[in-house]
Amino acid sequence: MKRVLMVALATLLCFSLPLLASDPISHDVTVPTTLGQTTTVEWTGTIPPGAPGAATNSCTSGVLEDHHVINLIVPDGAYSGLQVTAAFHVEWDDGGQDMILTVLYNDATEIGSSDGGTPEENVVSTNPPAGAFTALACGFLASAPTSYRGRLTLTATEPSQNPPAGTGNASGPPPRFQHYAPDYARQGFGMFGGEATVDVNTKTGSIFYLGFLETMRLRVDDRTSPGLPTWELTPGTLNSKVTSDPILVADPATGRVFAQQLIGGEGQSLTEYTDDDGATWHPSEGGGQRSGADHQSLGVGPYPPGLRPPTSTYPNAVYYCSQDVALVYCSRSDDGGVTFGPGVPIYTVADCQGLHGHVKVAPDGTVYVPVAGCPSPLVSSTTSQPAVVVSQDAGLTWKVRKITTAPAGSGGHGSDPSVGIAKNGTVYLSYVDARTNHIHQVRSRDRGLTWERDVDLGALAHITAAQFPAVVAGDPDRAAVAFFGSTYNGVGVDTANNFEGTWQLFVAATYDGGLTYHVVDTKPGDPIQKGGICASGFCRNLLDFFDASIDAQGRVIVGYEDGCVGGCPLGMPGTFSDQAVVARQSGGRRMFAAFDPAEPARPGAPRIEGYRTAGFALIQWPEPDNGASSLRGYRVYRGTAAGGEKRIANLGATKRSFVDTGLDAGTTYVYRVSAVNGKGESPLGNTLALAVGSNAPTPEAACTLPGLLGAIDRVGEPEAAPLTRDIEAIYVSEPEDETLFGPNKLVFTLRLAASAPLQGGARFRTYFYVPATGRYVVLNVSPLTSGNTYGHYDQDPVSGDHNTLTIDGNLDAVVYKPDGSIQVVIDKAKLGVHAGDSLLSVYADSLPSETGLNITREEAGYFDYKVIGNDFCK
Repeated sequence: MKRVLMVALATLLCFSLPLLASDPISHDVTVPTTLGQTTTVEWTGTIPPGAPGAATNSCTSGVLEDHHVINLIVPDGAYSGLQVTAAFHVEWDDGGQDMILTVLYNDATEIGSSDGGTPEENVVSTNPPAGAFTALACGFLASAPTSYRGRLTLTATEPSQNPPAGTGNASGPPPRFQHYAPDYARQGFGMFGGEATVDVNTKTGSIFYLGFLETMRLRVDDRTSPGLPTWELTPGTLNSKVTSDPILVADPATGRVFAQQLIGGEGQSLTEYTDDDGATWHPSEGGGQRSGADHQSLGVGPYPPGLRPPTSTYPNAVYYCSQDVALVYCSRSDDGGVTFGPGVPIYTVADCQGLHGHVKVAPDGTVYVPVAGCPSPLVSSTTSQPAVVVSQDAGLTWKVRKITTAPAGSGGHGSDPSVGIAKNGTVYLSYVDARTNHIHQVRSRDRGLTWERDVDLGALAHITAAQFPAVVAGDPDRAAVAFFGSTYNGVGVDTANNFEGTWQLFVAATYDGGLTYHVVDTKPGDPIQKGGICASGFCRNLLDFFDASIDAQGRVIVGYEDGCVGGCPLGMPGTFSDQAVVARQSGGRRMFAAFDPAEPARPGAPRIEGYRTAGFALIQWPEPDNGASSLRGYRVYRGTAAGGEKRIANLGATKRSFVDTGLDAGTTYVYRVSAVNGKGESPLGNTLALAVGSNAPTPEAACTLPGLLGAIDRVGEPEAAPLTRDIEAIYVSEPEDETLFGPNKLVFTLRLAASAPLQGGARFRTYFYVPATGRYVVLNVSPLTSGNTYGHYDQDPVSGDHNTLTIDGNLDAVVYKPDGSIQVVIDKAKLGVHAGDSLLSVYADSLPSETGLNITREEAGYFDYKVIGNDFCK
């Protein structure tokens, strides 16, 4: 039997539903503020017969059920030194009856459940937020009215060092995020964003993202929700260099932004900086000598008191750290990153492993370099612990300080740890336990000498594996860590090619100094990777790290790579891409309490777009921020002039488009949309004026060769021999001229950087998913042993992934053109596709040839193509 207890955040007046009320109907309760204090309230109620518990195994508002309202009051600071447990309990006389009870928070979000106790149910929540709670109860196989007794007990205890399992144990609404990616098809950049670093120019609010070889700037207009993004590729000179390990950091005091690329194998970096928000960039020396050959990092912050040199020409110190396998060096710049002093060894491989995380500078000038394992697991895997290497004298001397709370053997995970430093110098560090793959967060208030509140965030949120933590901190008791996490419970190694789990971008935030956390999936249902996050092979698309920052108003900003472009629908394999994306906090408490929004609040104003034909107008919008209250619907307004719009439609919460018909062909109509939640109606969003023909789409007309340009690699990196097979673009066509290849053909044209490629110089593969057939298709081009073939990856009936390649036959033709392009021809009947079918996530890559030519894997973008039929243009 299913039995669930539900508590929903709502006000009593929200409900105009056929509910039964308990006796009494409500209680006003203040959480206890003294250690050991207990507060209890009780009520009684009756479950009517005919409630739908047997059919749904849950209670939902809007059906026959009993309810009790508790208006909970939480004094300021109530949870700073205490942990308050809220225990909800219901019991009834058995009599052959059973009850269903479910726990909701914030109108409709489930925060806990009870699934088995007769004749009682219990749900426990820790540090519940202030607001109006409503306890709903309905029957399970209820053939007669069932009376029950309800009770809520609030108990104040000592704070737990390891909060109880569950993701809703922190008080207040959790942080919420909206995601922004460049439009690669239109703008030609942002598809290759590997090893993202991100920071904010606090003087302008611009978000800078450096991934692979592109330095991008994002500005967000918050008058609508999501905000209107403006992405630009900055004119920095590093955009065209052959380098690795991109690093970007901003000085919050001056607004100077630094961009850097490691020169592979030379033990030095190329660095440039901008003082005008990315409009112009100036070269730098790069880093100090001696420097390491890999994994460099930049950090900027104040000097320790009294230690700013008299020759300094810039208000803050800039630190450059890098590792050279056996030694790690850090150097300091006193002129704003233009030149650097000599490199100072900060530890050896005998002390810690070579790879380290990003260097950070505290408000008091203390410098921190996090390390995953000390000693190196190569020295002792059983005693290794994560650590920070600390300098309190502006980088002259350094000390290794281990994370004293971390278990022996937890050090040495492949992901770098990360530190965030609060305004008062409190250090928050996140590491991944090498034994369990669980992510932890811990804090220090004495510059890393001792550590406390080591919380296993993996156990807290049922996350079985984690990668790439990135920590930020603001006020002394506020910090957040972004990371890739998987909840997969099956067999397999999360860093292996054949890993069958998926990964989400999580953010864990604390507002009470690390006692409790919200752990949120920032984009439920949309994974950032399907399959392993690997150290080698095709699944190394996400590389070694990503980054997070906070803006001047305390919003958490995450720069990451999407390895599942298009969301990787059910049954579709991962694309193993690395599209640049920024996740920007849209709601919930900030890292600076002074900027906390008052929530729950009305939703954000929807941002609409659309077009109009002679027959109709279509408007669409992404989901706005809900204001910490579940969205209940949308309202569509129309007029003939801005400011004169009248409501013409009410839509449900899941509807985010509207078709308007019966319009006058000669009239321009103006549209706006609002959103509604439990707190009311949002402001109206942007104004969209549509006349006949406005923004009207045209069908994809890939009628002549080379066809529709689907993706461009505009990075422009030079390809020195033998790296001469860079794919620059992909085209798709369905030629109307059937004399070329015959009727009913699809032609994929790969444009290469090198002209007249030698046949056999590389292998080329084109991939796409066909929903109409459920097949993930690959087209193989190679005149050598593998031949020119097509095939598909079979879907595993259990995991839903496509892992096993089946070769189905030969391509119709492969033509090497004199201009260096390759035409790949296949009959649509072989693929089972027809006009109207879609090819999803079309992309291509090149691999080393079977003869061993040293060609690195190159990829060209991801796009969808809708089949139109070869006779379309006729």
